[in-house]
Amino acid sequence: MNIAAPAPAFMTTRQLQVAVATTSYCQARCQECVWPYMDKSNHVMTQAEFELLLTRFRGFEIQEFAFNVINEPFVDKHIVKKLRSYVSSNIVTNSLFFSSNWLIPSESQIADFVSAIEDAVVCDHVKTISLNATISGIDQKTYDLLQGGALLENTKAPYRSLDFRAAVTNVIRLIALLEERRLFNRKAVLRIKAYGDAFRLQEMEEFWDRQLSAAGIRRPLATRHVRILLNHGSTTFARFEPRRFSRGRCVSGWLDTRLVIGPTGDVGLCCEDGLRSIIVGNLLHQDMNSLVSSQAFREQLEITAAKRDAPYGHPCRRCQFFERI
Repeated sequence: MNIAAPAPAFMTTRQLQVAVATTSYCQARCQECVWPYMDKSNHVMTQAEFELLLTRFRGFEIQEFAFNVINEPFVDKHIVKKLRSYVSSNIVTNSLFFSSNWLIPSESQIADFVSAIEDAVVCDHVKTISLNATISGIDQKTYDLLQGGALLENTKAPYRSLDFRAAVTNVIRLIALLEERRLFNRKAVLRIKAYGDAFRLQEMEEFWDRQLSAAGIRRPLATRHVRILLNHGSTTFARFEPRRFSRGRCVSGWLDTRLVIGPTGDVGLCCEDGLRSIIVGNLLHQDMNSLVSSQAFREQLEITAAKRDAPYGHPCRRCQFFERI
């Protein structure tokens, strides 16, 4: 007999992790991406929709608020305006997360972005800021391979070369502006990440040391506040073969302590495969109480909380964070 799932923990603790995708498109085609074979949508959440969404989090302390964890945030032309809206909302936030491949923004957009980050640095209600740059390459060849997906076959998006030098230049410009405005402190850090096996971490570190030095970036700053990471947090959700067992639990806490919201306001099962295949509600059409009391939400929480078996074909069955109990 199935045991009914309790209300999600975040409704009791009033603490929640949130990932919001304001756009569902990314122009890169990374070799390690879990979605290289999936259709892409050009839908972008409007400014008014984003501001409505923020009202759903009143009364909650956000442990992490992440913008566009998987997809490219600058596809949304108004992403900096949304970032400013979040900072000015006064939502108590332990960590504000922002990641980009830095291919799209212009010099003026980067300056505007840094100005918005300055607002987050000086405010009291945002405790830490995690800035991230995904550049999977140390030259044009490795960049085409790992971030352009030169060798991937049968993907929805056809291969096209990406401008490695433009991405590097934009990251250097970002770092220089953050340093110029003295925004690197114990509150903010920048992580430059690469994924794949085309080079070693030492080679990546040496490449960025040369780039930062040539740009006049002080070594102590780079050592303390710019971190170089290879295959950090790399996951393979959608490529896992289905597990032989069905009874398990989500050790990442999706629906219990964490929510992900897509660009149309849909709340998904997780920020990977489940976001597109299972929808449990919509926070543009429901408030939080209505969301968590709905049958769709409760049924999926029963699965992630190990109160009900995941049926065959369910994305939890091929997720590395869904563990046997």
